[in-house]
Amino acid sequence: MGEQRKRRAPWQAYFWSALISAVVIGGYAFAAWVWNDGHARSRNVLANRRAGNVLSSLQANDFARVTAQFDSTMSEAFPPEKLKSDWVQLTSRFGALQSWAPVEHLHLEGRELGTYLLQLEHGQVRATVTFDSNFQRLTGLCFEPLSELRDN
Repeated sequence: MGEQRKRRAPWQAYFWSALISAVVIGGYAFAAWVWNDGHARSRNVLANRRAGNVLSSLQANDFARVTAQFDSTMSEAFPPEKLKSDWVQLTSRFGALQSWAPVEHLHLEGRELGTYLLQLEHGQVRATVTFDSNFQRLTGLCFEPLSELRDN
């Protein structure tokens, strides 16, 4: 009986070592996958919340609140008066902002870039809202009309 165990022991040792290694590696892979997926989802939620604050401030014509979030480059390029004139031009063409929906969120070159579909009274506009990697400063804001003014 002792000899029989000695003959099977090397095979069993390799089998059990391989099985335990597979379980451990699989566990680490699963944990990494869950952490990354949850991390990405939480970044999307935060990006949508921050962009929603920007869009609701624009909807309320609170341009000072929007520009207060700008980084230094955006502050120079987009003073409150410029943002106001661009927003008034957009809303006079397409009507008041009614709602928005997230389309896409990307982490790109240290920035968080979100694309949103804005529904205005007379058309749709794609908005791109970009924050720094910590969501502290607004680093980009762009509006692209997708449809022309409907005939009334």
